[in-house]
Amino acid sequence: MVISHKESEQLSFSYIPIVALLGLAGGIGVCEWGNLWWLLGILMLLAAVGIWKEQLLVLVPLLFLVGGFAYWNVVHPVHPDRGEGYLPATELIVLERPQTRDDQLRFLGWLPEENLKVRVFLGDGLKVSKGDVLKVRGSLRELKGASNPGEFDYREFWAHRGVFFNLIIKDASAVEYKGNQLNIGQIWLEKVIGSGSRAIRANMTDEQAVLLEGMLFGFQGEISDEQFSDFQKSGLVHIFSVSGFHVGFILLIGIWAANRLSNHKGYRFMMVAGLLVLYGFMTGWPSPMIRASLMAVLGLTAHYLGRDEDLITSLAVAGLVILLINPANLFEISFQLSFTATVGIILFYPRLKEIFRPRNKWHELALLSLAPQAASLPIACYYFNLVSLISVAANIVLAYAAGGAVILGFLGVAAAQFSQWPAAFFMIPAGFLTALVQWGAKLLGGIPGGFLWVAKPEVWMIILAYLGMAFWWLQPGKGLRWLLGKSKSDGEGNDHDFRAMKREQTLGICLLCLFAILIVIPGHMRNPGALRVVFLDVGQGDSIFIKTPGGYTILVDGGGSEFTDVGQKVVLPYLRRQGIRRLDMIVATHPHTDHLEGLKSVLRELPVGVVVAGRGCFANNEEAGGRLLVLEGARFLSPDSLTRMWLWAPYEDESPEIGNETSVICKIGMGDVDFLLTGDAGVFQLELLLEKQYLNLSSNVLKMPHHGSRYSWSSGFIEAVDPGYGVVCAGAGNTFGHPDPQVMEGMRTRGSQVFRTDIDGAVTFLTRGQKMRIELFK
Repeated sequence: MVISHKESEQLSFSYIPIVALLGLAGGIGVCEWGNLWWLLGILMLLAAVGIWKEQLLVLVPLLFLVGGFAYWNVVHPVHPDRGEGYLPATELIVLERPQTRDDQLRFLGWLPEENLKVRVFLGDGLKVSKGDVLKVRGSLRELKGASNPGEFDYREFWAHRGVFFNLIIKDASAVEYKGNQLNIGQIWLEKVIGSGSRAIRANMTDEQAVLLEGMLFGFQGEISDEQFSDFQKSGLVHIFSVSGFHVGFILLIGIWAANRLSNHKGYRFMMVAGLLVLYGFMTGWPSPMIRASLMAVLGLTAHYLGRDEDLITSLAVAGLVILLINPANLFEISFQLSFTATVGIILFYPRLKEIFRPRNKWHELALLSLAPQAASLPIACYYFNLVSLISVAANIVLAYAAGGAVILGFLGVAAAQFSQWPAAFFMIPAGFLTALVQWGAKLLGGIPGGFLWVAKPEVWMIILAYLGMAFWWLQPGKGLRWLLGKSKSDGEGNDHDFRAMKREQTLGICLLCLFAILIVIPGHMRNPGALRVVFLDVGQGDSIFIKTPGGYTILVDGGGSEFTDVGQKVVLPYLRRQGIRRLDMIVATHPHTDHLEGLKSVLRELPVGVVVAGRGCFANNEEAGGRLLVLEGARFLSPDSLTRMWLWAPYEDESPEIGNETSVICKIGMGDVDFLLTGDAGVFQLELLLEKQYLNLSSNVLKMPHHGSRYSWSSGFIEAVDPGYGVVCAGAGNTFGHPDPQVMEGMRTRGSQVFRTDIDGAVTFLTRGQKMRIELFK
């Protein structure tokens, strides 16, 4: 194929926004995760390529790379030079629409006297609106980062938004209303949204109203974890992120109305663009909405000017605008998923059609659904650890019902500005469609085998996946030859290009298969031959995960709290990020909340081989979710050929009162390394254990009894165990004073090193029977 000089120039010019976006994003990323030496290295590499190939186009990413690095270095949010504490009286401005969750109002606020943006948690029962100026009293608490392997780092997430503290206001009497600072336009917009919300809630159930507000306005804060999980498992969660899906349906309304109100192209364009701008302000202009709106406006402009639109260039221009407005958008999950999904539609969908040659509209719809999901899959796996195997079918069946609900909901919001009666005409069918989507997501999300939990992929694995996609679908070698003007004439180049294309496609398929294999390998098959013991940070409580050299998986306790579901928030996410889809054994040491409650969530979500429990933990097999062994006395086990293990709990006549002193005590080891896990055993039970001469207590690592309580310190027991290391599982700033200073001093005196989950985060021990590797998460 012969590329003329003019065509080559046009092709090179069309690449400018793309390489500029890559350069800008790369500069921001290098500034965030790298350093100046990384920047210099990349600059030298780009300069060398440009000189070698004599391509001035290389200057574009080079300049934007430097610009992105400098820009983010200047605007990067900096932690304020202050600590936690109580604010006796300060002014608070409400920056966003408050949402109710767990009987609390939650919203972003601004403290002008402190020059601080905060997440506010306010007791329910107060009516607070966006723009309100309040006088408040409350506790300023610093946001906590991740403390377990693979855990989502909320501190980093909010830091990119310039938020470093939570403001906790427990008492309604600590809030005094001072006024509202919204301007006329903002007040009118809030009234529009308020009228629409009242119409929504007046014509459907609360659950349906929350879901429709999520689909229409992007208000996700009030969607329950259970509902959100159903939409994740069915592959429909994207309908709650206002993006191209929503903009497309709003465009349908706008174009339909504009075509009937005017014959003038300019007026029609202004009406449709104005509607998009209005919708953008209603949703708060999230980055996917900005991206979709910019692409829509560029597409409309090209259409009314009678020109073809270059979609990938429009996407790149939109990306540049978004990052120039706020470079922190690069780190937003919605930005990353939205852009990769759009790339899938623009580039991968035509390639899929070319490969599979759909015979009818249903096949085309399936490919149209597959393309964006495949393109965004590596990033979705990184953040959510879930692959929906029924998402294509779910989107064909239910996404258009959700789109219908969005259209009817938007029309209902418009009608509600005049009267609630005509709004009901739209909201009632919108509620029916929302209920249909809700029912379908729950049904499809509950199909056995309909989704797969996968291990969190490493960054290099994600790069591997996108290289595979590029080689298979985009044929970069061919595009690069066009760009550099190196294509040969048809006669001499066709065979060479065909062979190169086949090699690229084969390489792409191999890379994609490798990525798929790496993420679907079950967690129990990873790192074989090693004993891994992980003391999770679950706050004030215990949870220990064990994987033996042969892949036998054990969970000892699951933490727990009266205020939050530790099993759902901490333990299950950890297991899923490690690729653990089943547990061979659960050990429930005793029936106290901080050990048992989290296990109940785990038992509901994961299949378990056997549950070994102390007295009083479970009433029957059904409550334990399967095989239940209430332990009294000792049991010796061999989970695999390399691992030894025993479990012991006192008989009822030895310790009749159920509680700390009936804890199941567990010892597990391989080779020369042993771990002794003691639950909340007190001195009475520990001295009772010392009498069991048939149990060898000597261990390298001791889980300190009862979170390091002084009432669980027994010098005789410590002498018998003779640990080199101790681990205290305790919550930061707990009211019990755990661990006790005397216990810590006693361990230091005998030369034992003690780790604490409240300070060190999760503590991981990895051994192959001789030496140990210790990993502290913090």
